[in-house]
Amino acid sequence: MISPFLNFIQKSNLTYLVKLFLLILFELSYTTIKKLFRKRRIVFKKIKNKKLVVLTGGSKGIGENILKILIESNFEVIVLSRTKPKLPVEHIHTDLSDFGSIKSAVKQIGDRKINIIINNAGVFYMSKEKDSEDMNLLVNYFGHYFLITSLLENFNKDTLIIFTSSSFSFLAKNFITKESTFFNKGYNYCASKVCINLLVRIIKRNYKLKCVAVHPGLILTNIINSKIINRVFNILNKFLWFVFDSKEQAAANVVLSINNNNLSNKPGKCDFIWKNKIINLNSFYNEENEEELENYTKEFLKNKKIKI
Repeated sequence: MISPFLNFIQKSNLTYLVKLFLLILFELSYTTIKKLFRKRRIVFKKIKNKKLVVLTGGSKGIGENILKILIESNFEVIVLSRTKPKLPVEHIHTDLSDFGSIKSAVKQIGDRKINIIINNAGVFYMSKEKDSEDMNLLVNYFGHYFLITSLLENFNKDTLIIFTSSSFSFLAKNFITKESTFFNKGYNYCASKVCINLLVRIIKRNYKLKCVAVHPGLILTNIINSKIINRVFNILNKFLWFVFDSKEQAAANVVLSINNNNLSNKPGKCDFIWKNKIINLNSFYNEENEEELENYTKEFLKNKKIKI
């Protein structure tokens, strides 16, 4: 039921706002029903052998809760973020909109072997200035692309790459961003997540590594760059908390993917997980569009004089 609905939303010719309404209605209904029948709280067991996890955006929101679970599960963690986490953990200051900052972070990681990298950092800008770079694409996609390709020597054949994606990726038909209007605010965030879903397949095809994009759930965080919307979210969180996923549950959904037996290094197999359900992506996610995005990315980095 979930896969057909999400793929219908992406492929349909409905307007962006109608798609957004239907998707949010579906998410809230699903979450409410699940909460009525939810079983006991998820308990994560401690791992016996230390594994190194690199986590981007681990200082607040979902990331802070992901970090908490990882520490409690006995993982060794390096957090890459702009702000320092409250929890005691190795932190490397990293701004994913700044390629120099990413280079510095990679240098500080050194030659340490990475078992898992969770690319959780993200921004949600409602609009962009005319002719300026879109921050959604810059942080959510380009920054993570450059980080992953810069860390390839730190990976081994068993390294797992996880991206925090979003069901909002199904609101965009492709990865091309648009000039903001009243009727498509937030569209470029959706397009940046389409890029992430395609990147999962690019990584699998090019590097034969296990990789997956995870939609953690519909939650109320301060990721959106709008004071008004964040105030509305705070009000909704007080009175309608039961229809949204909690940050703790969303974080658990991301960490649970680590031990998913269906994870694969082959494109087309377990590319996207919606909470804990595997979603079969539609025909847009194919080798031709992967190649188009990869060429677009390389051209963007070339213009920035960034070497991969």
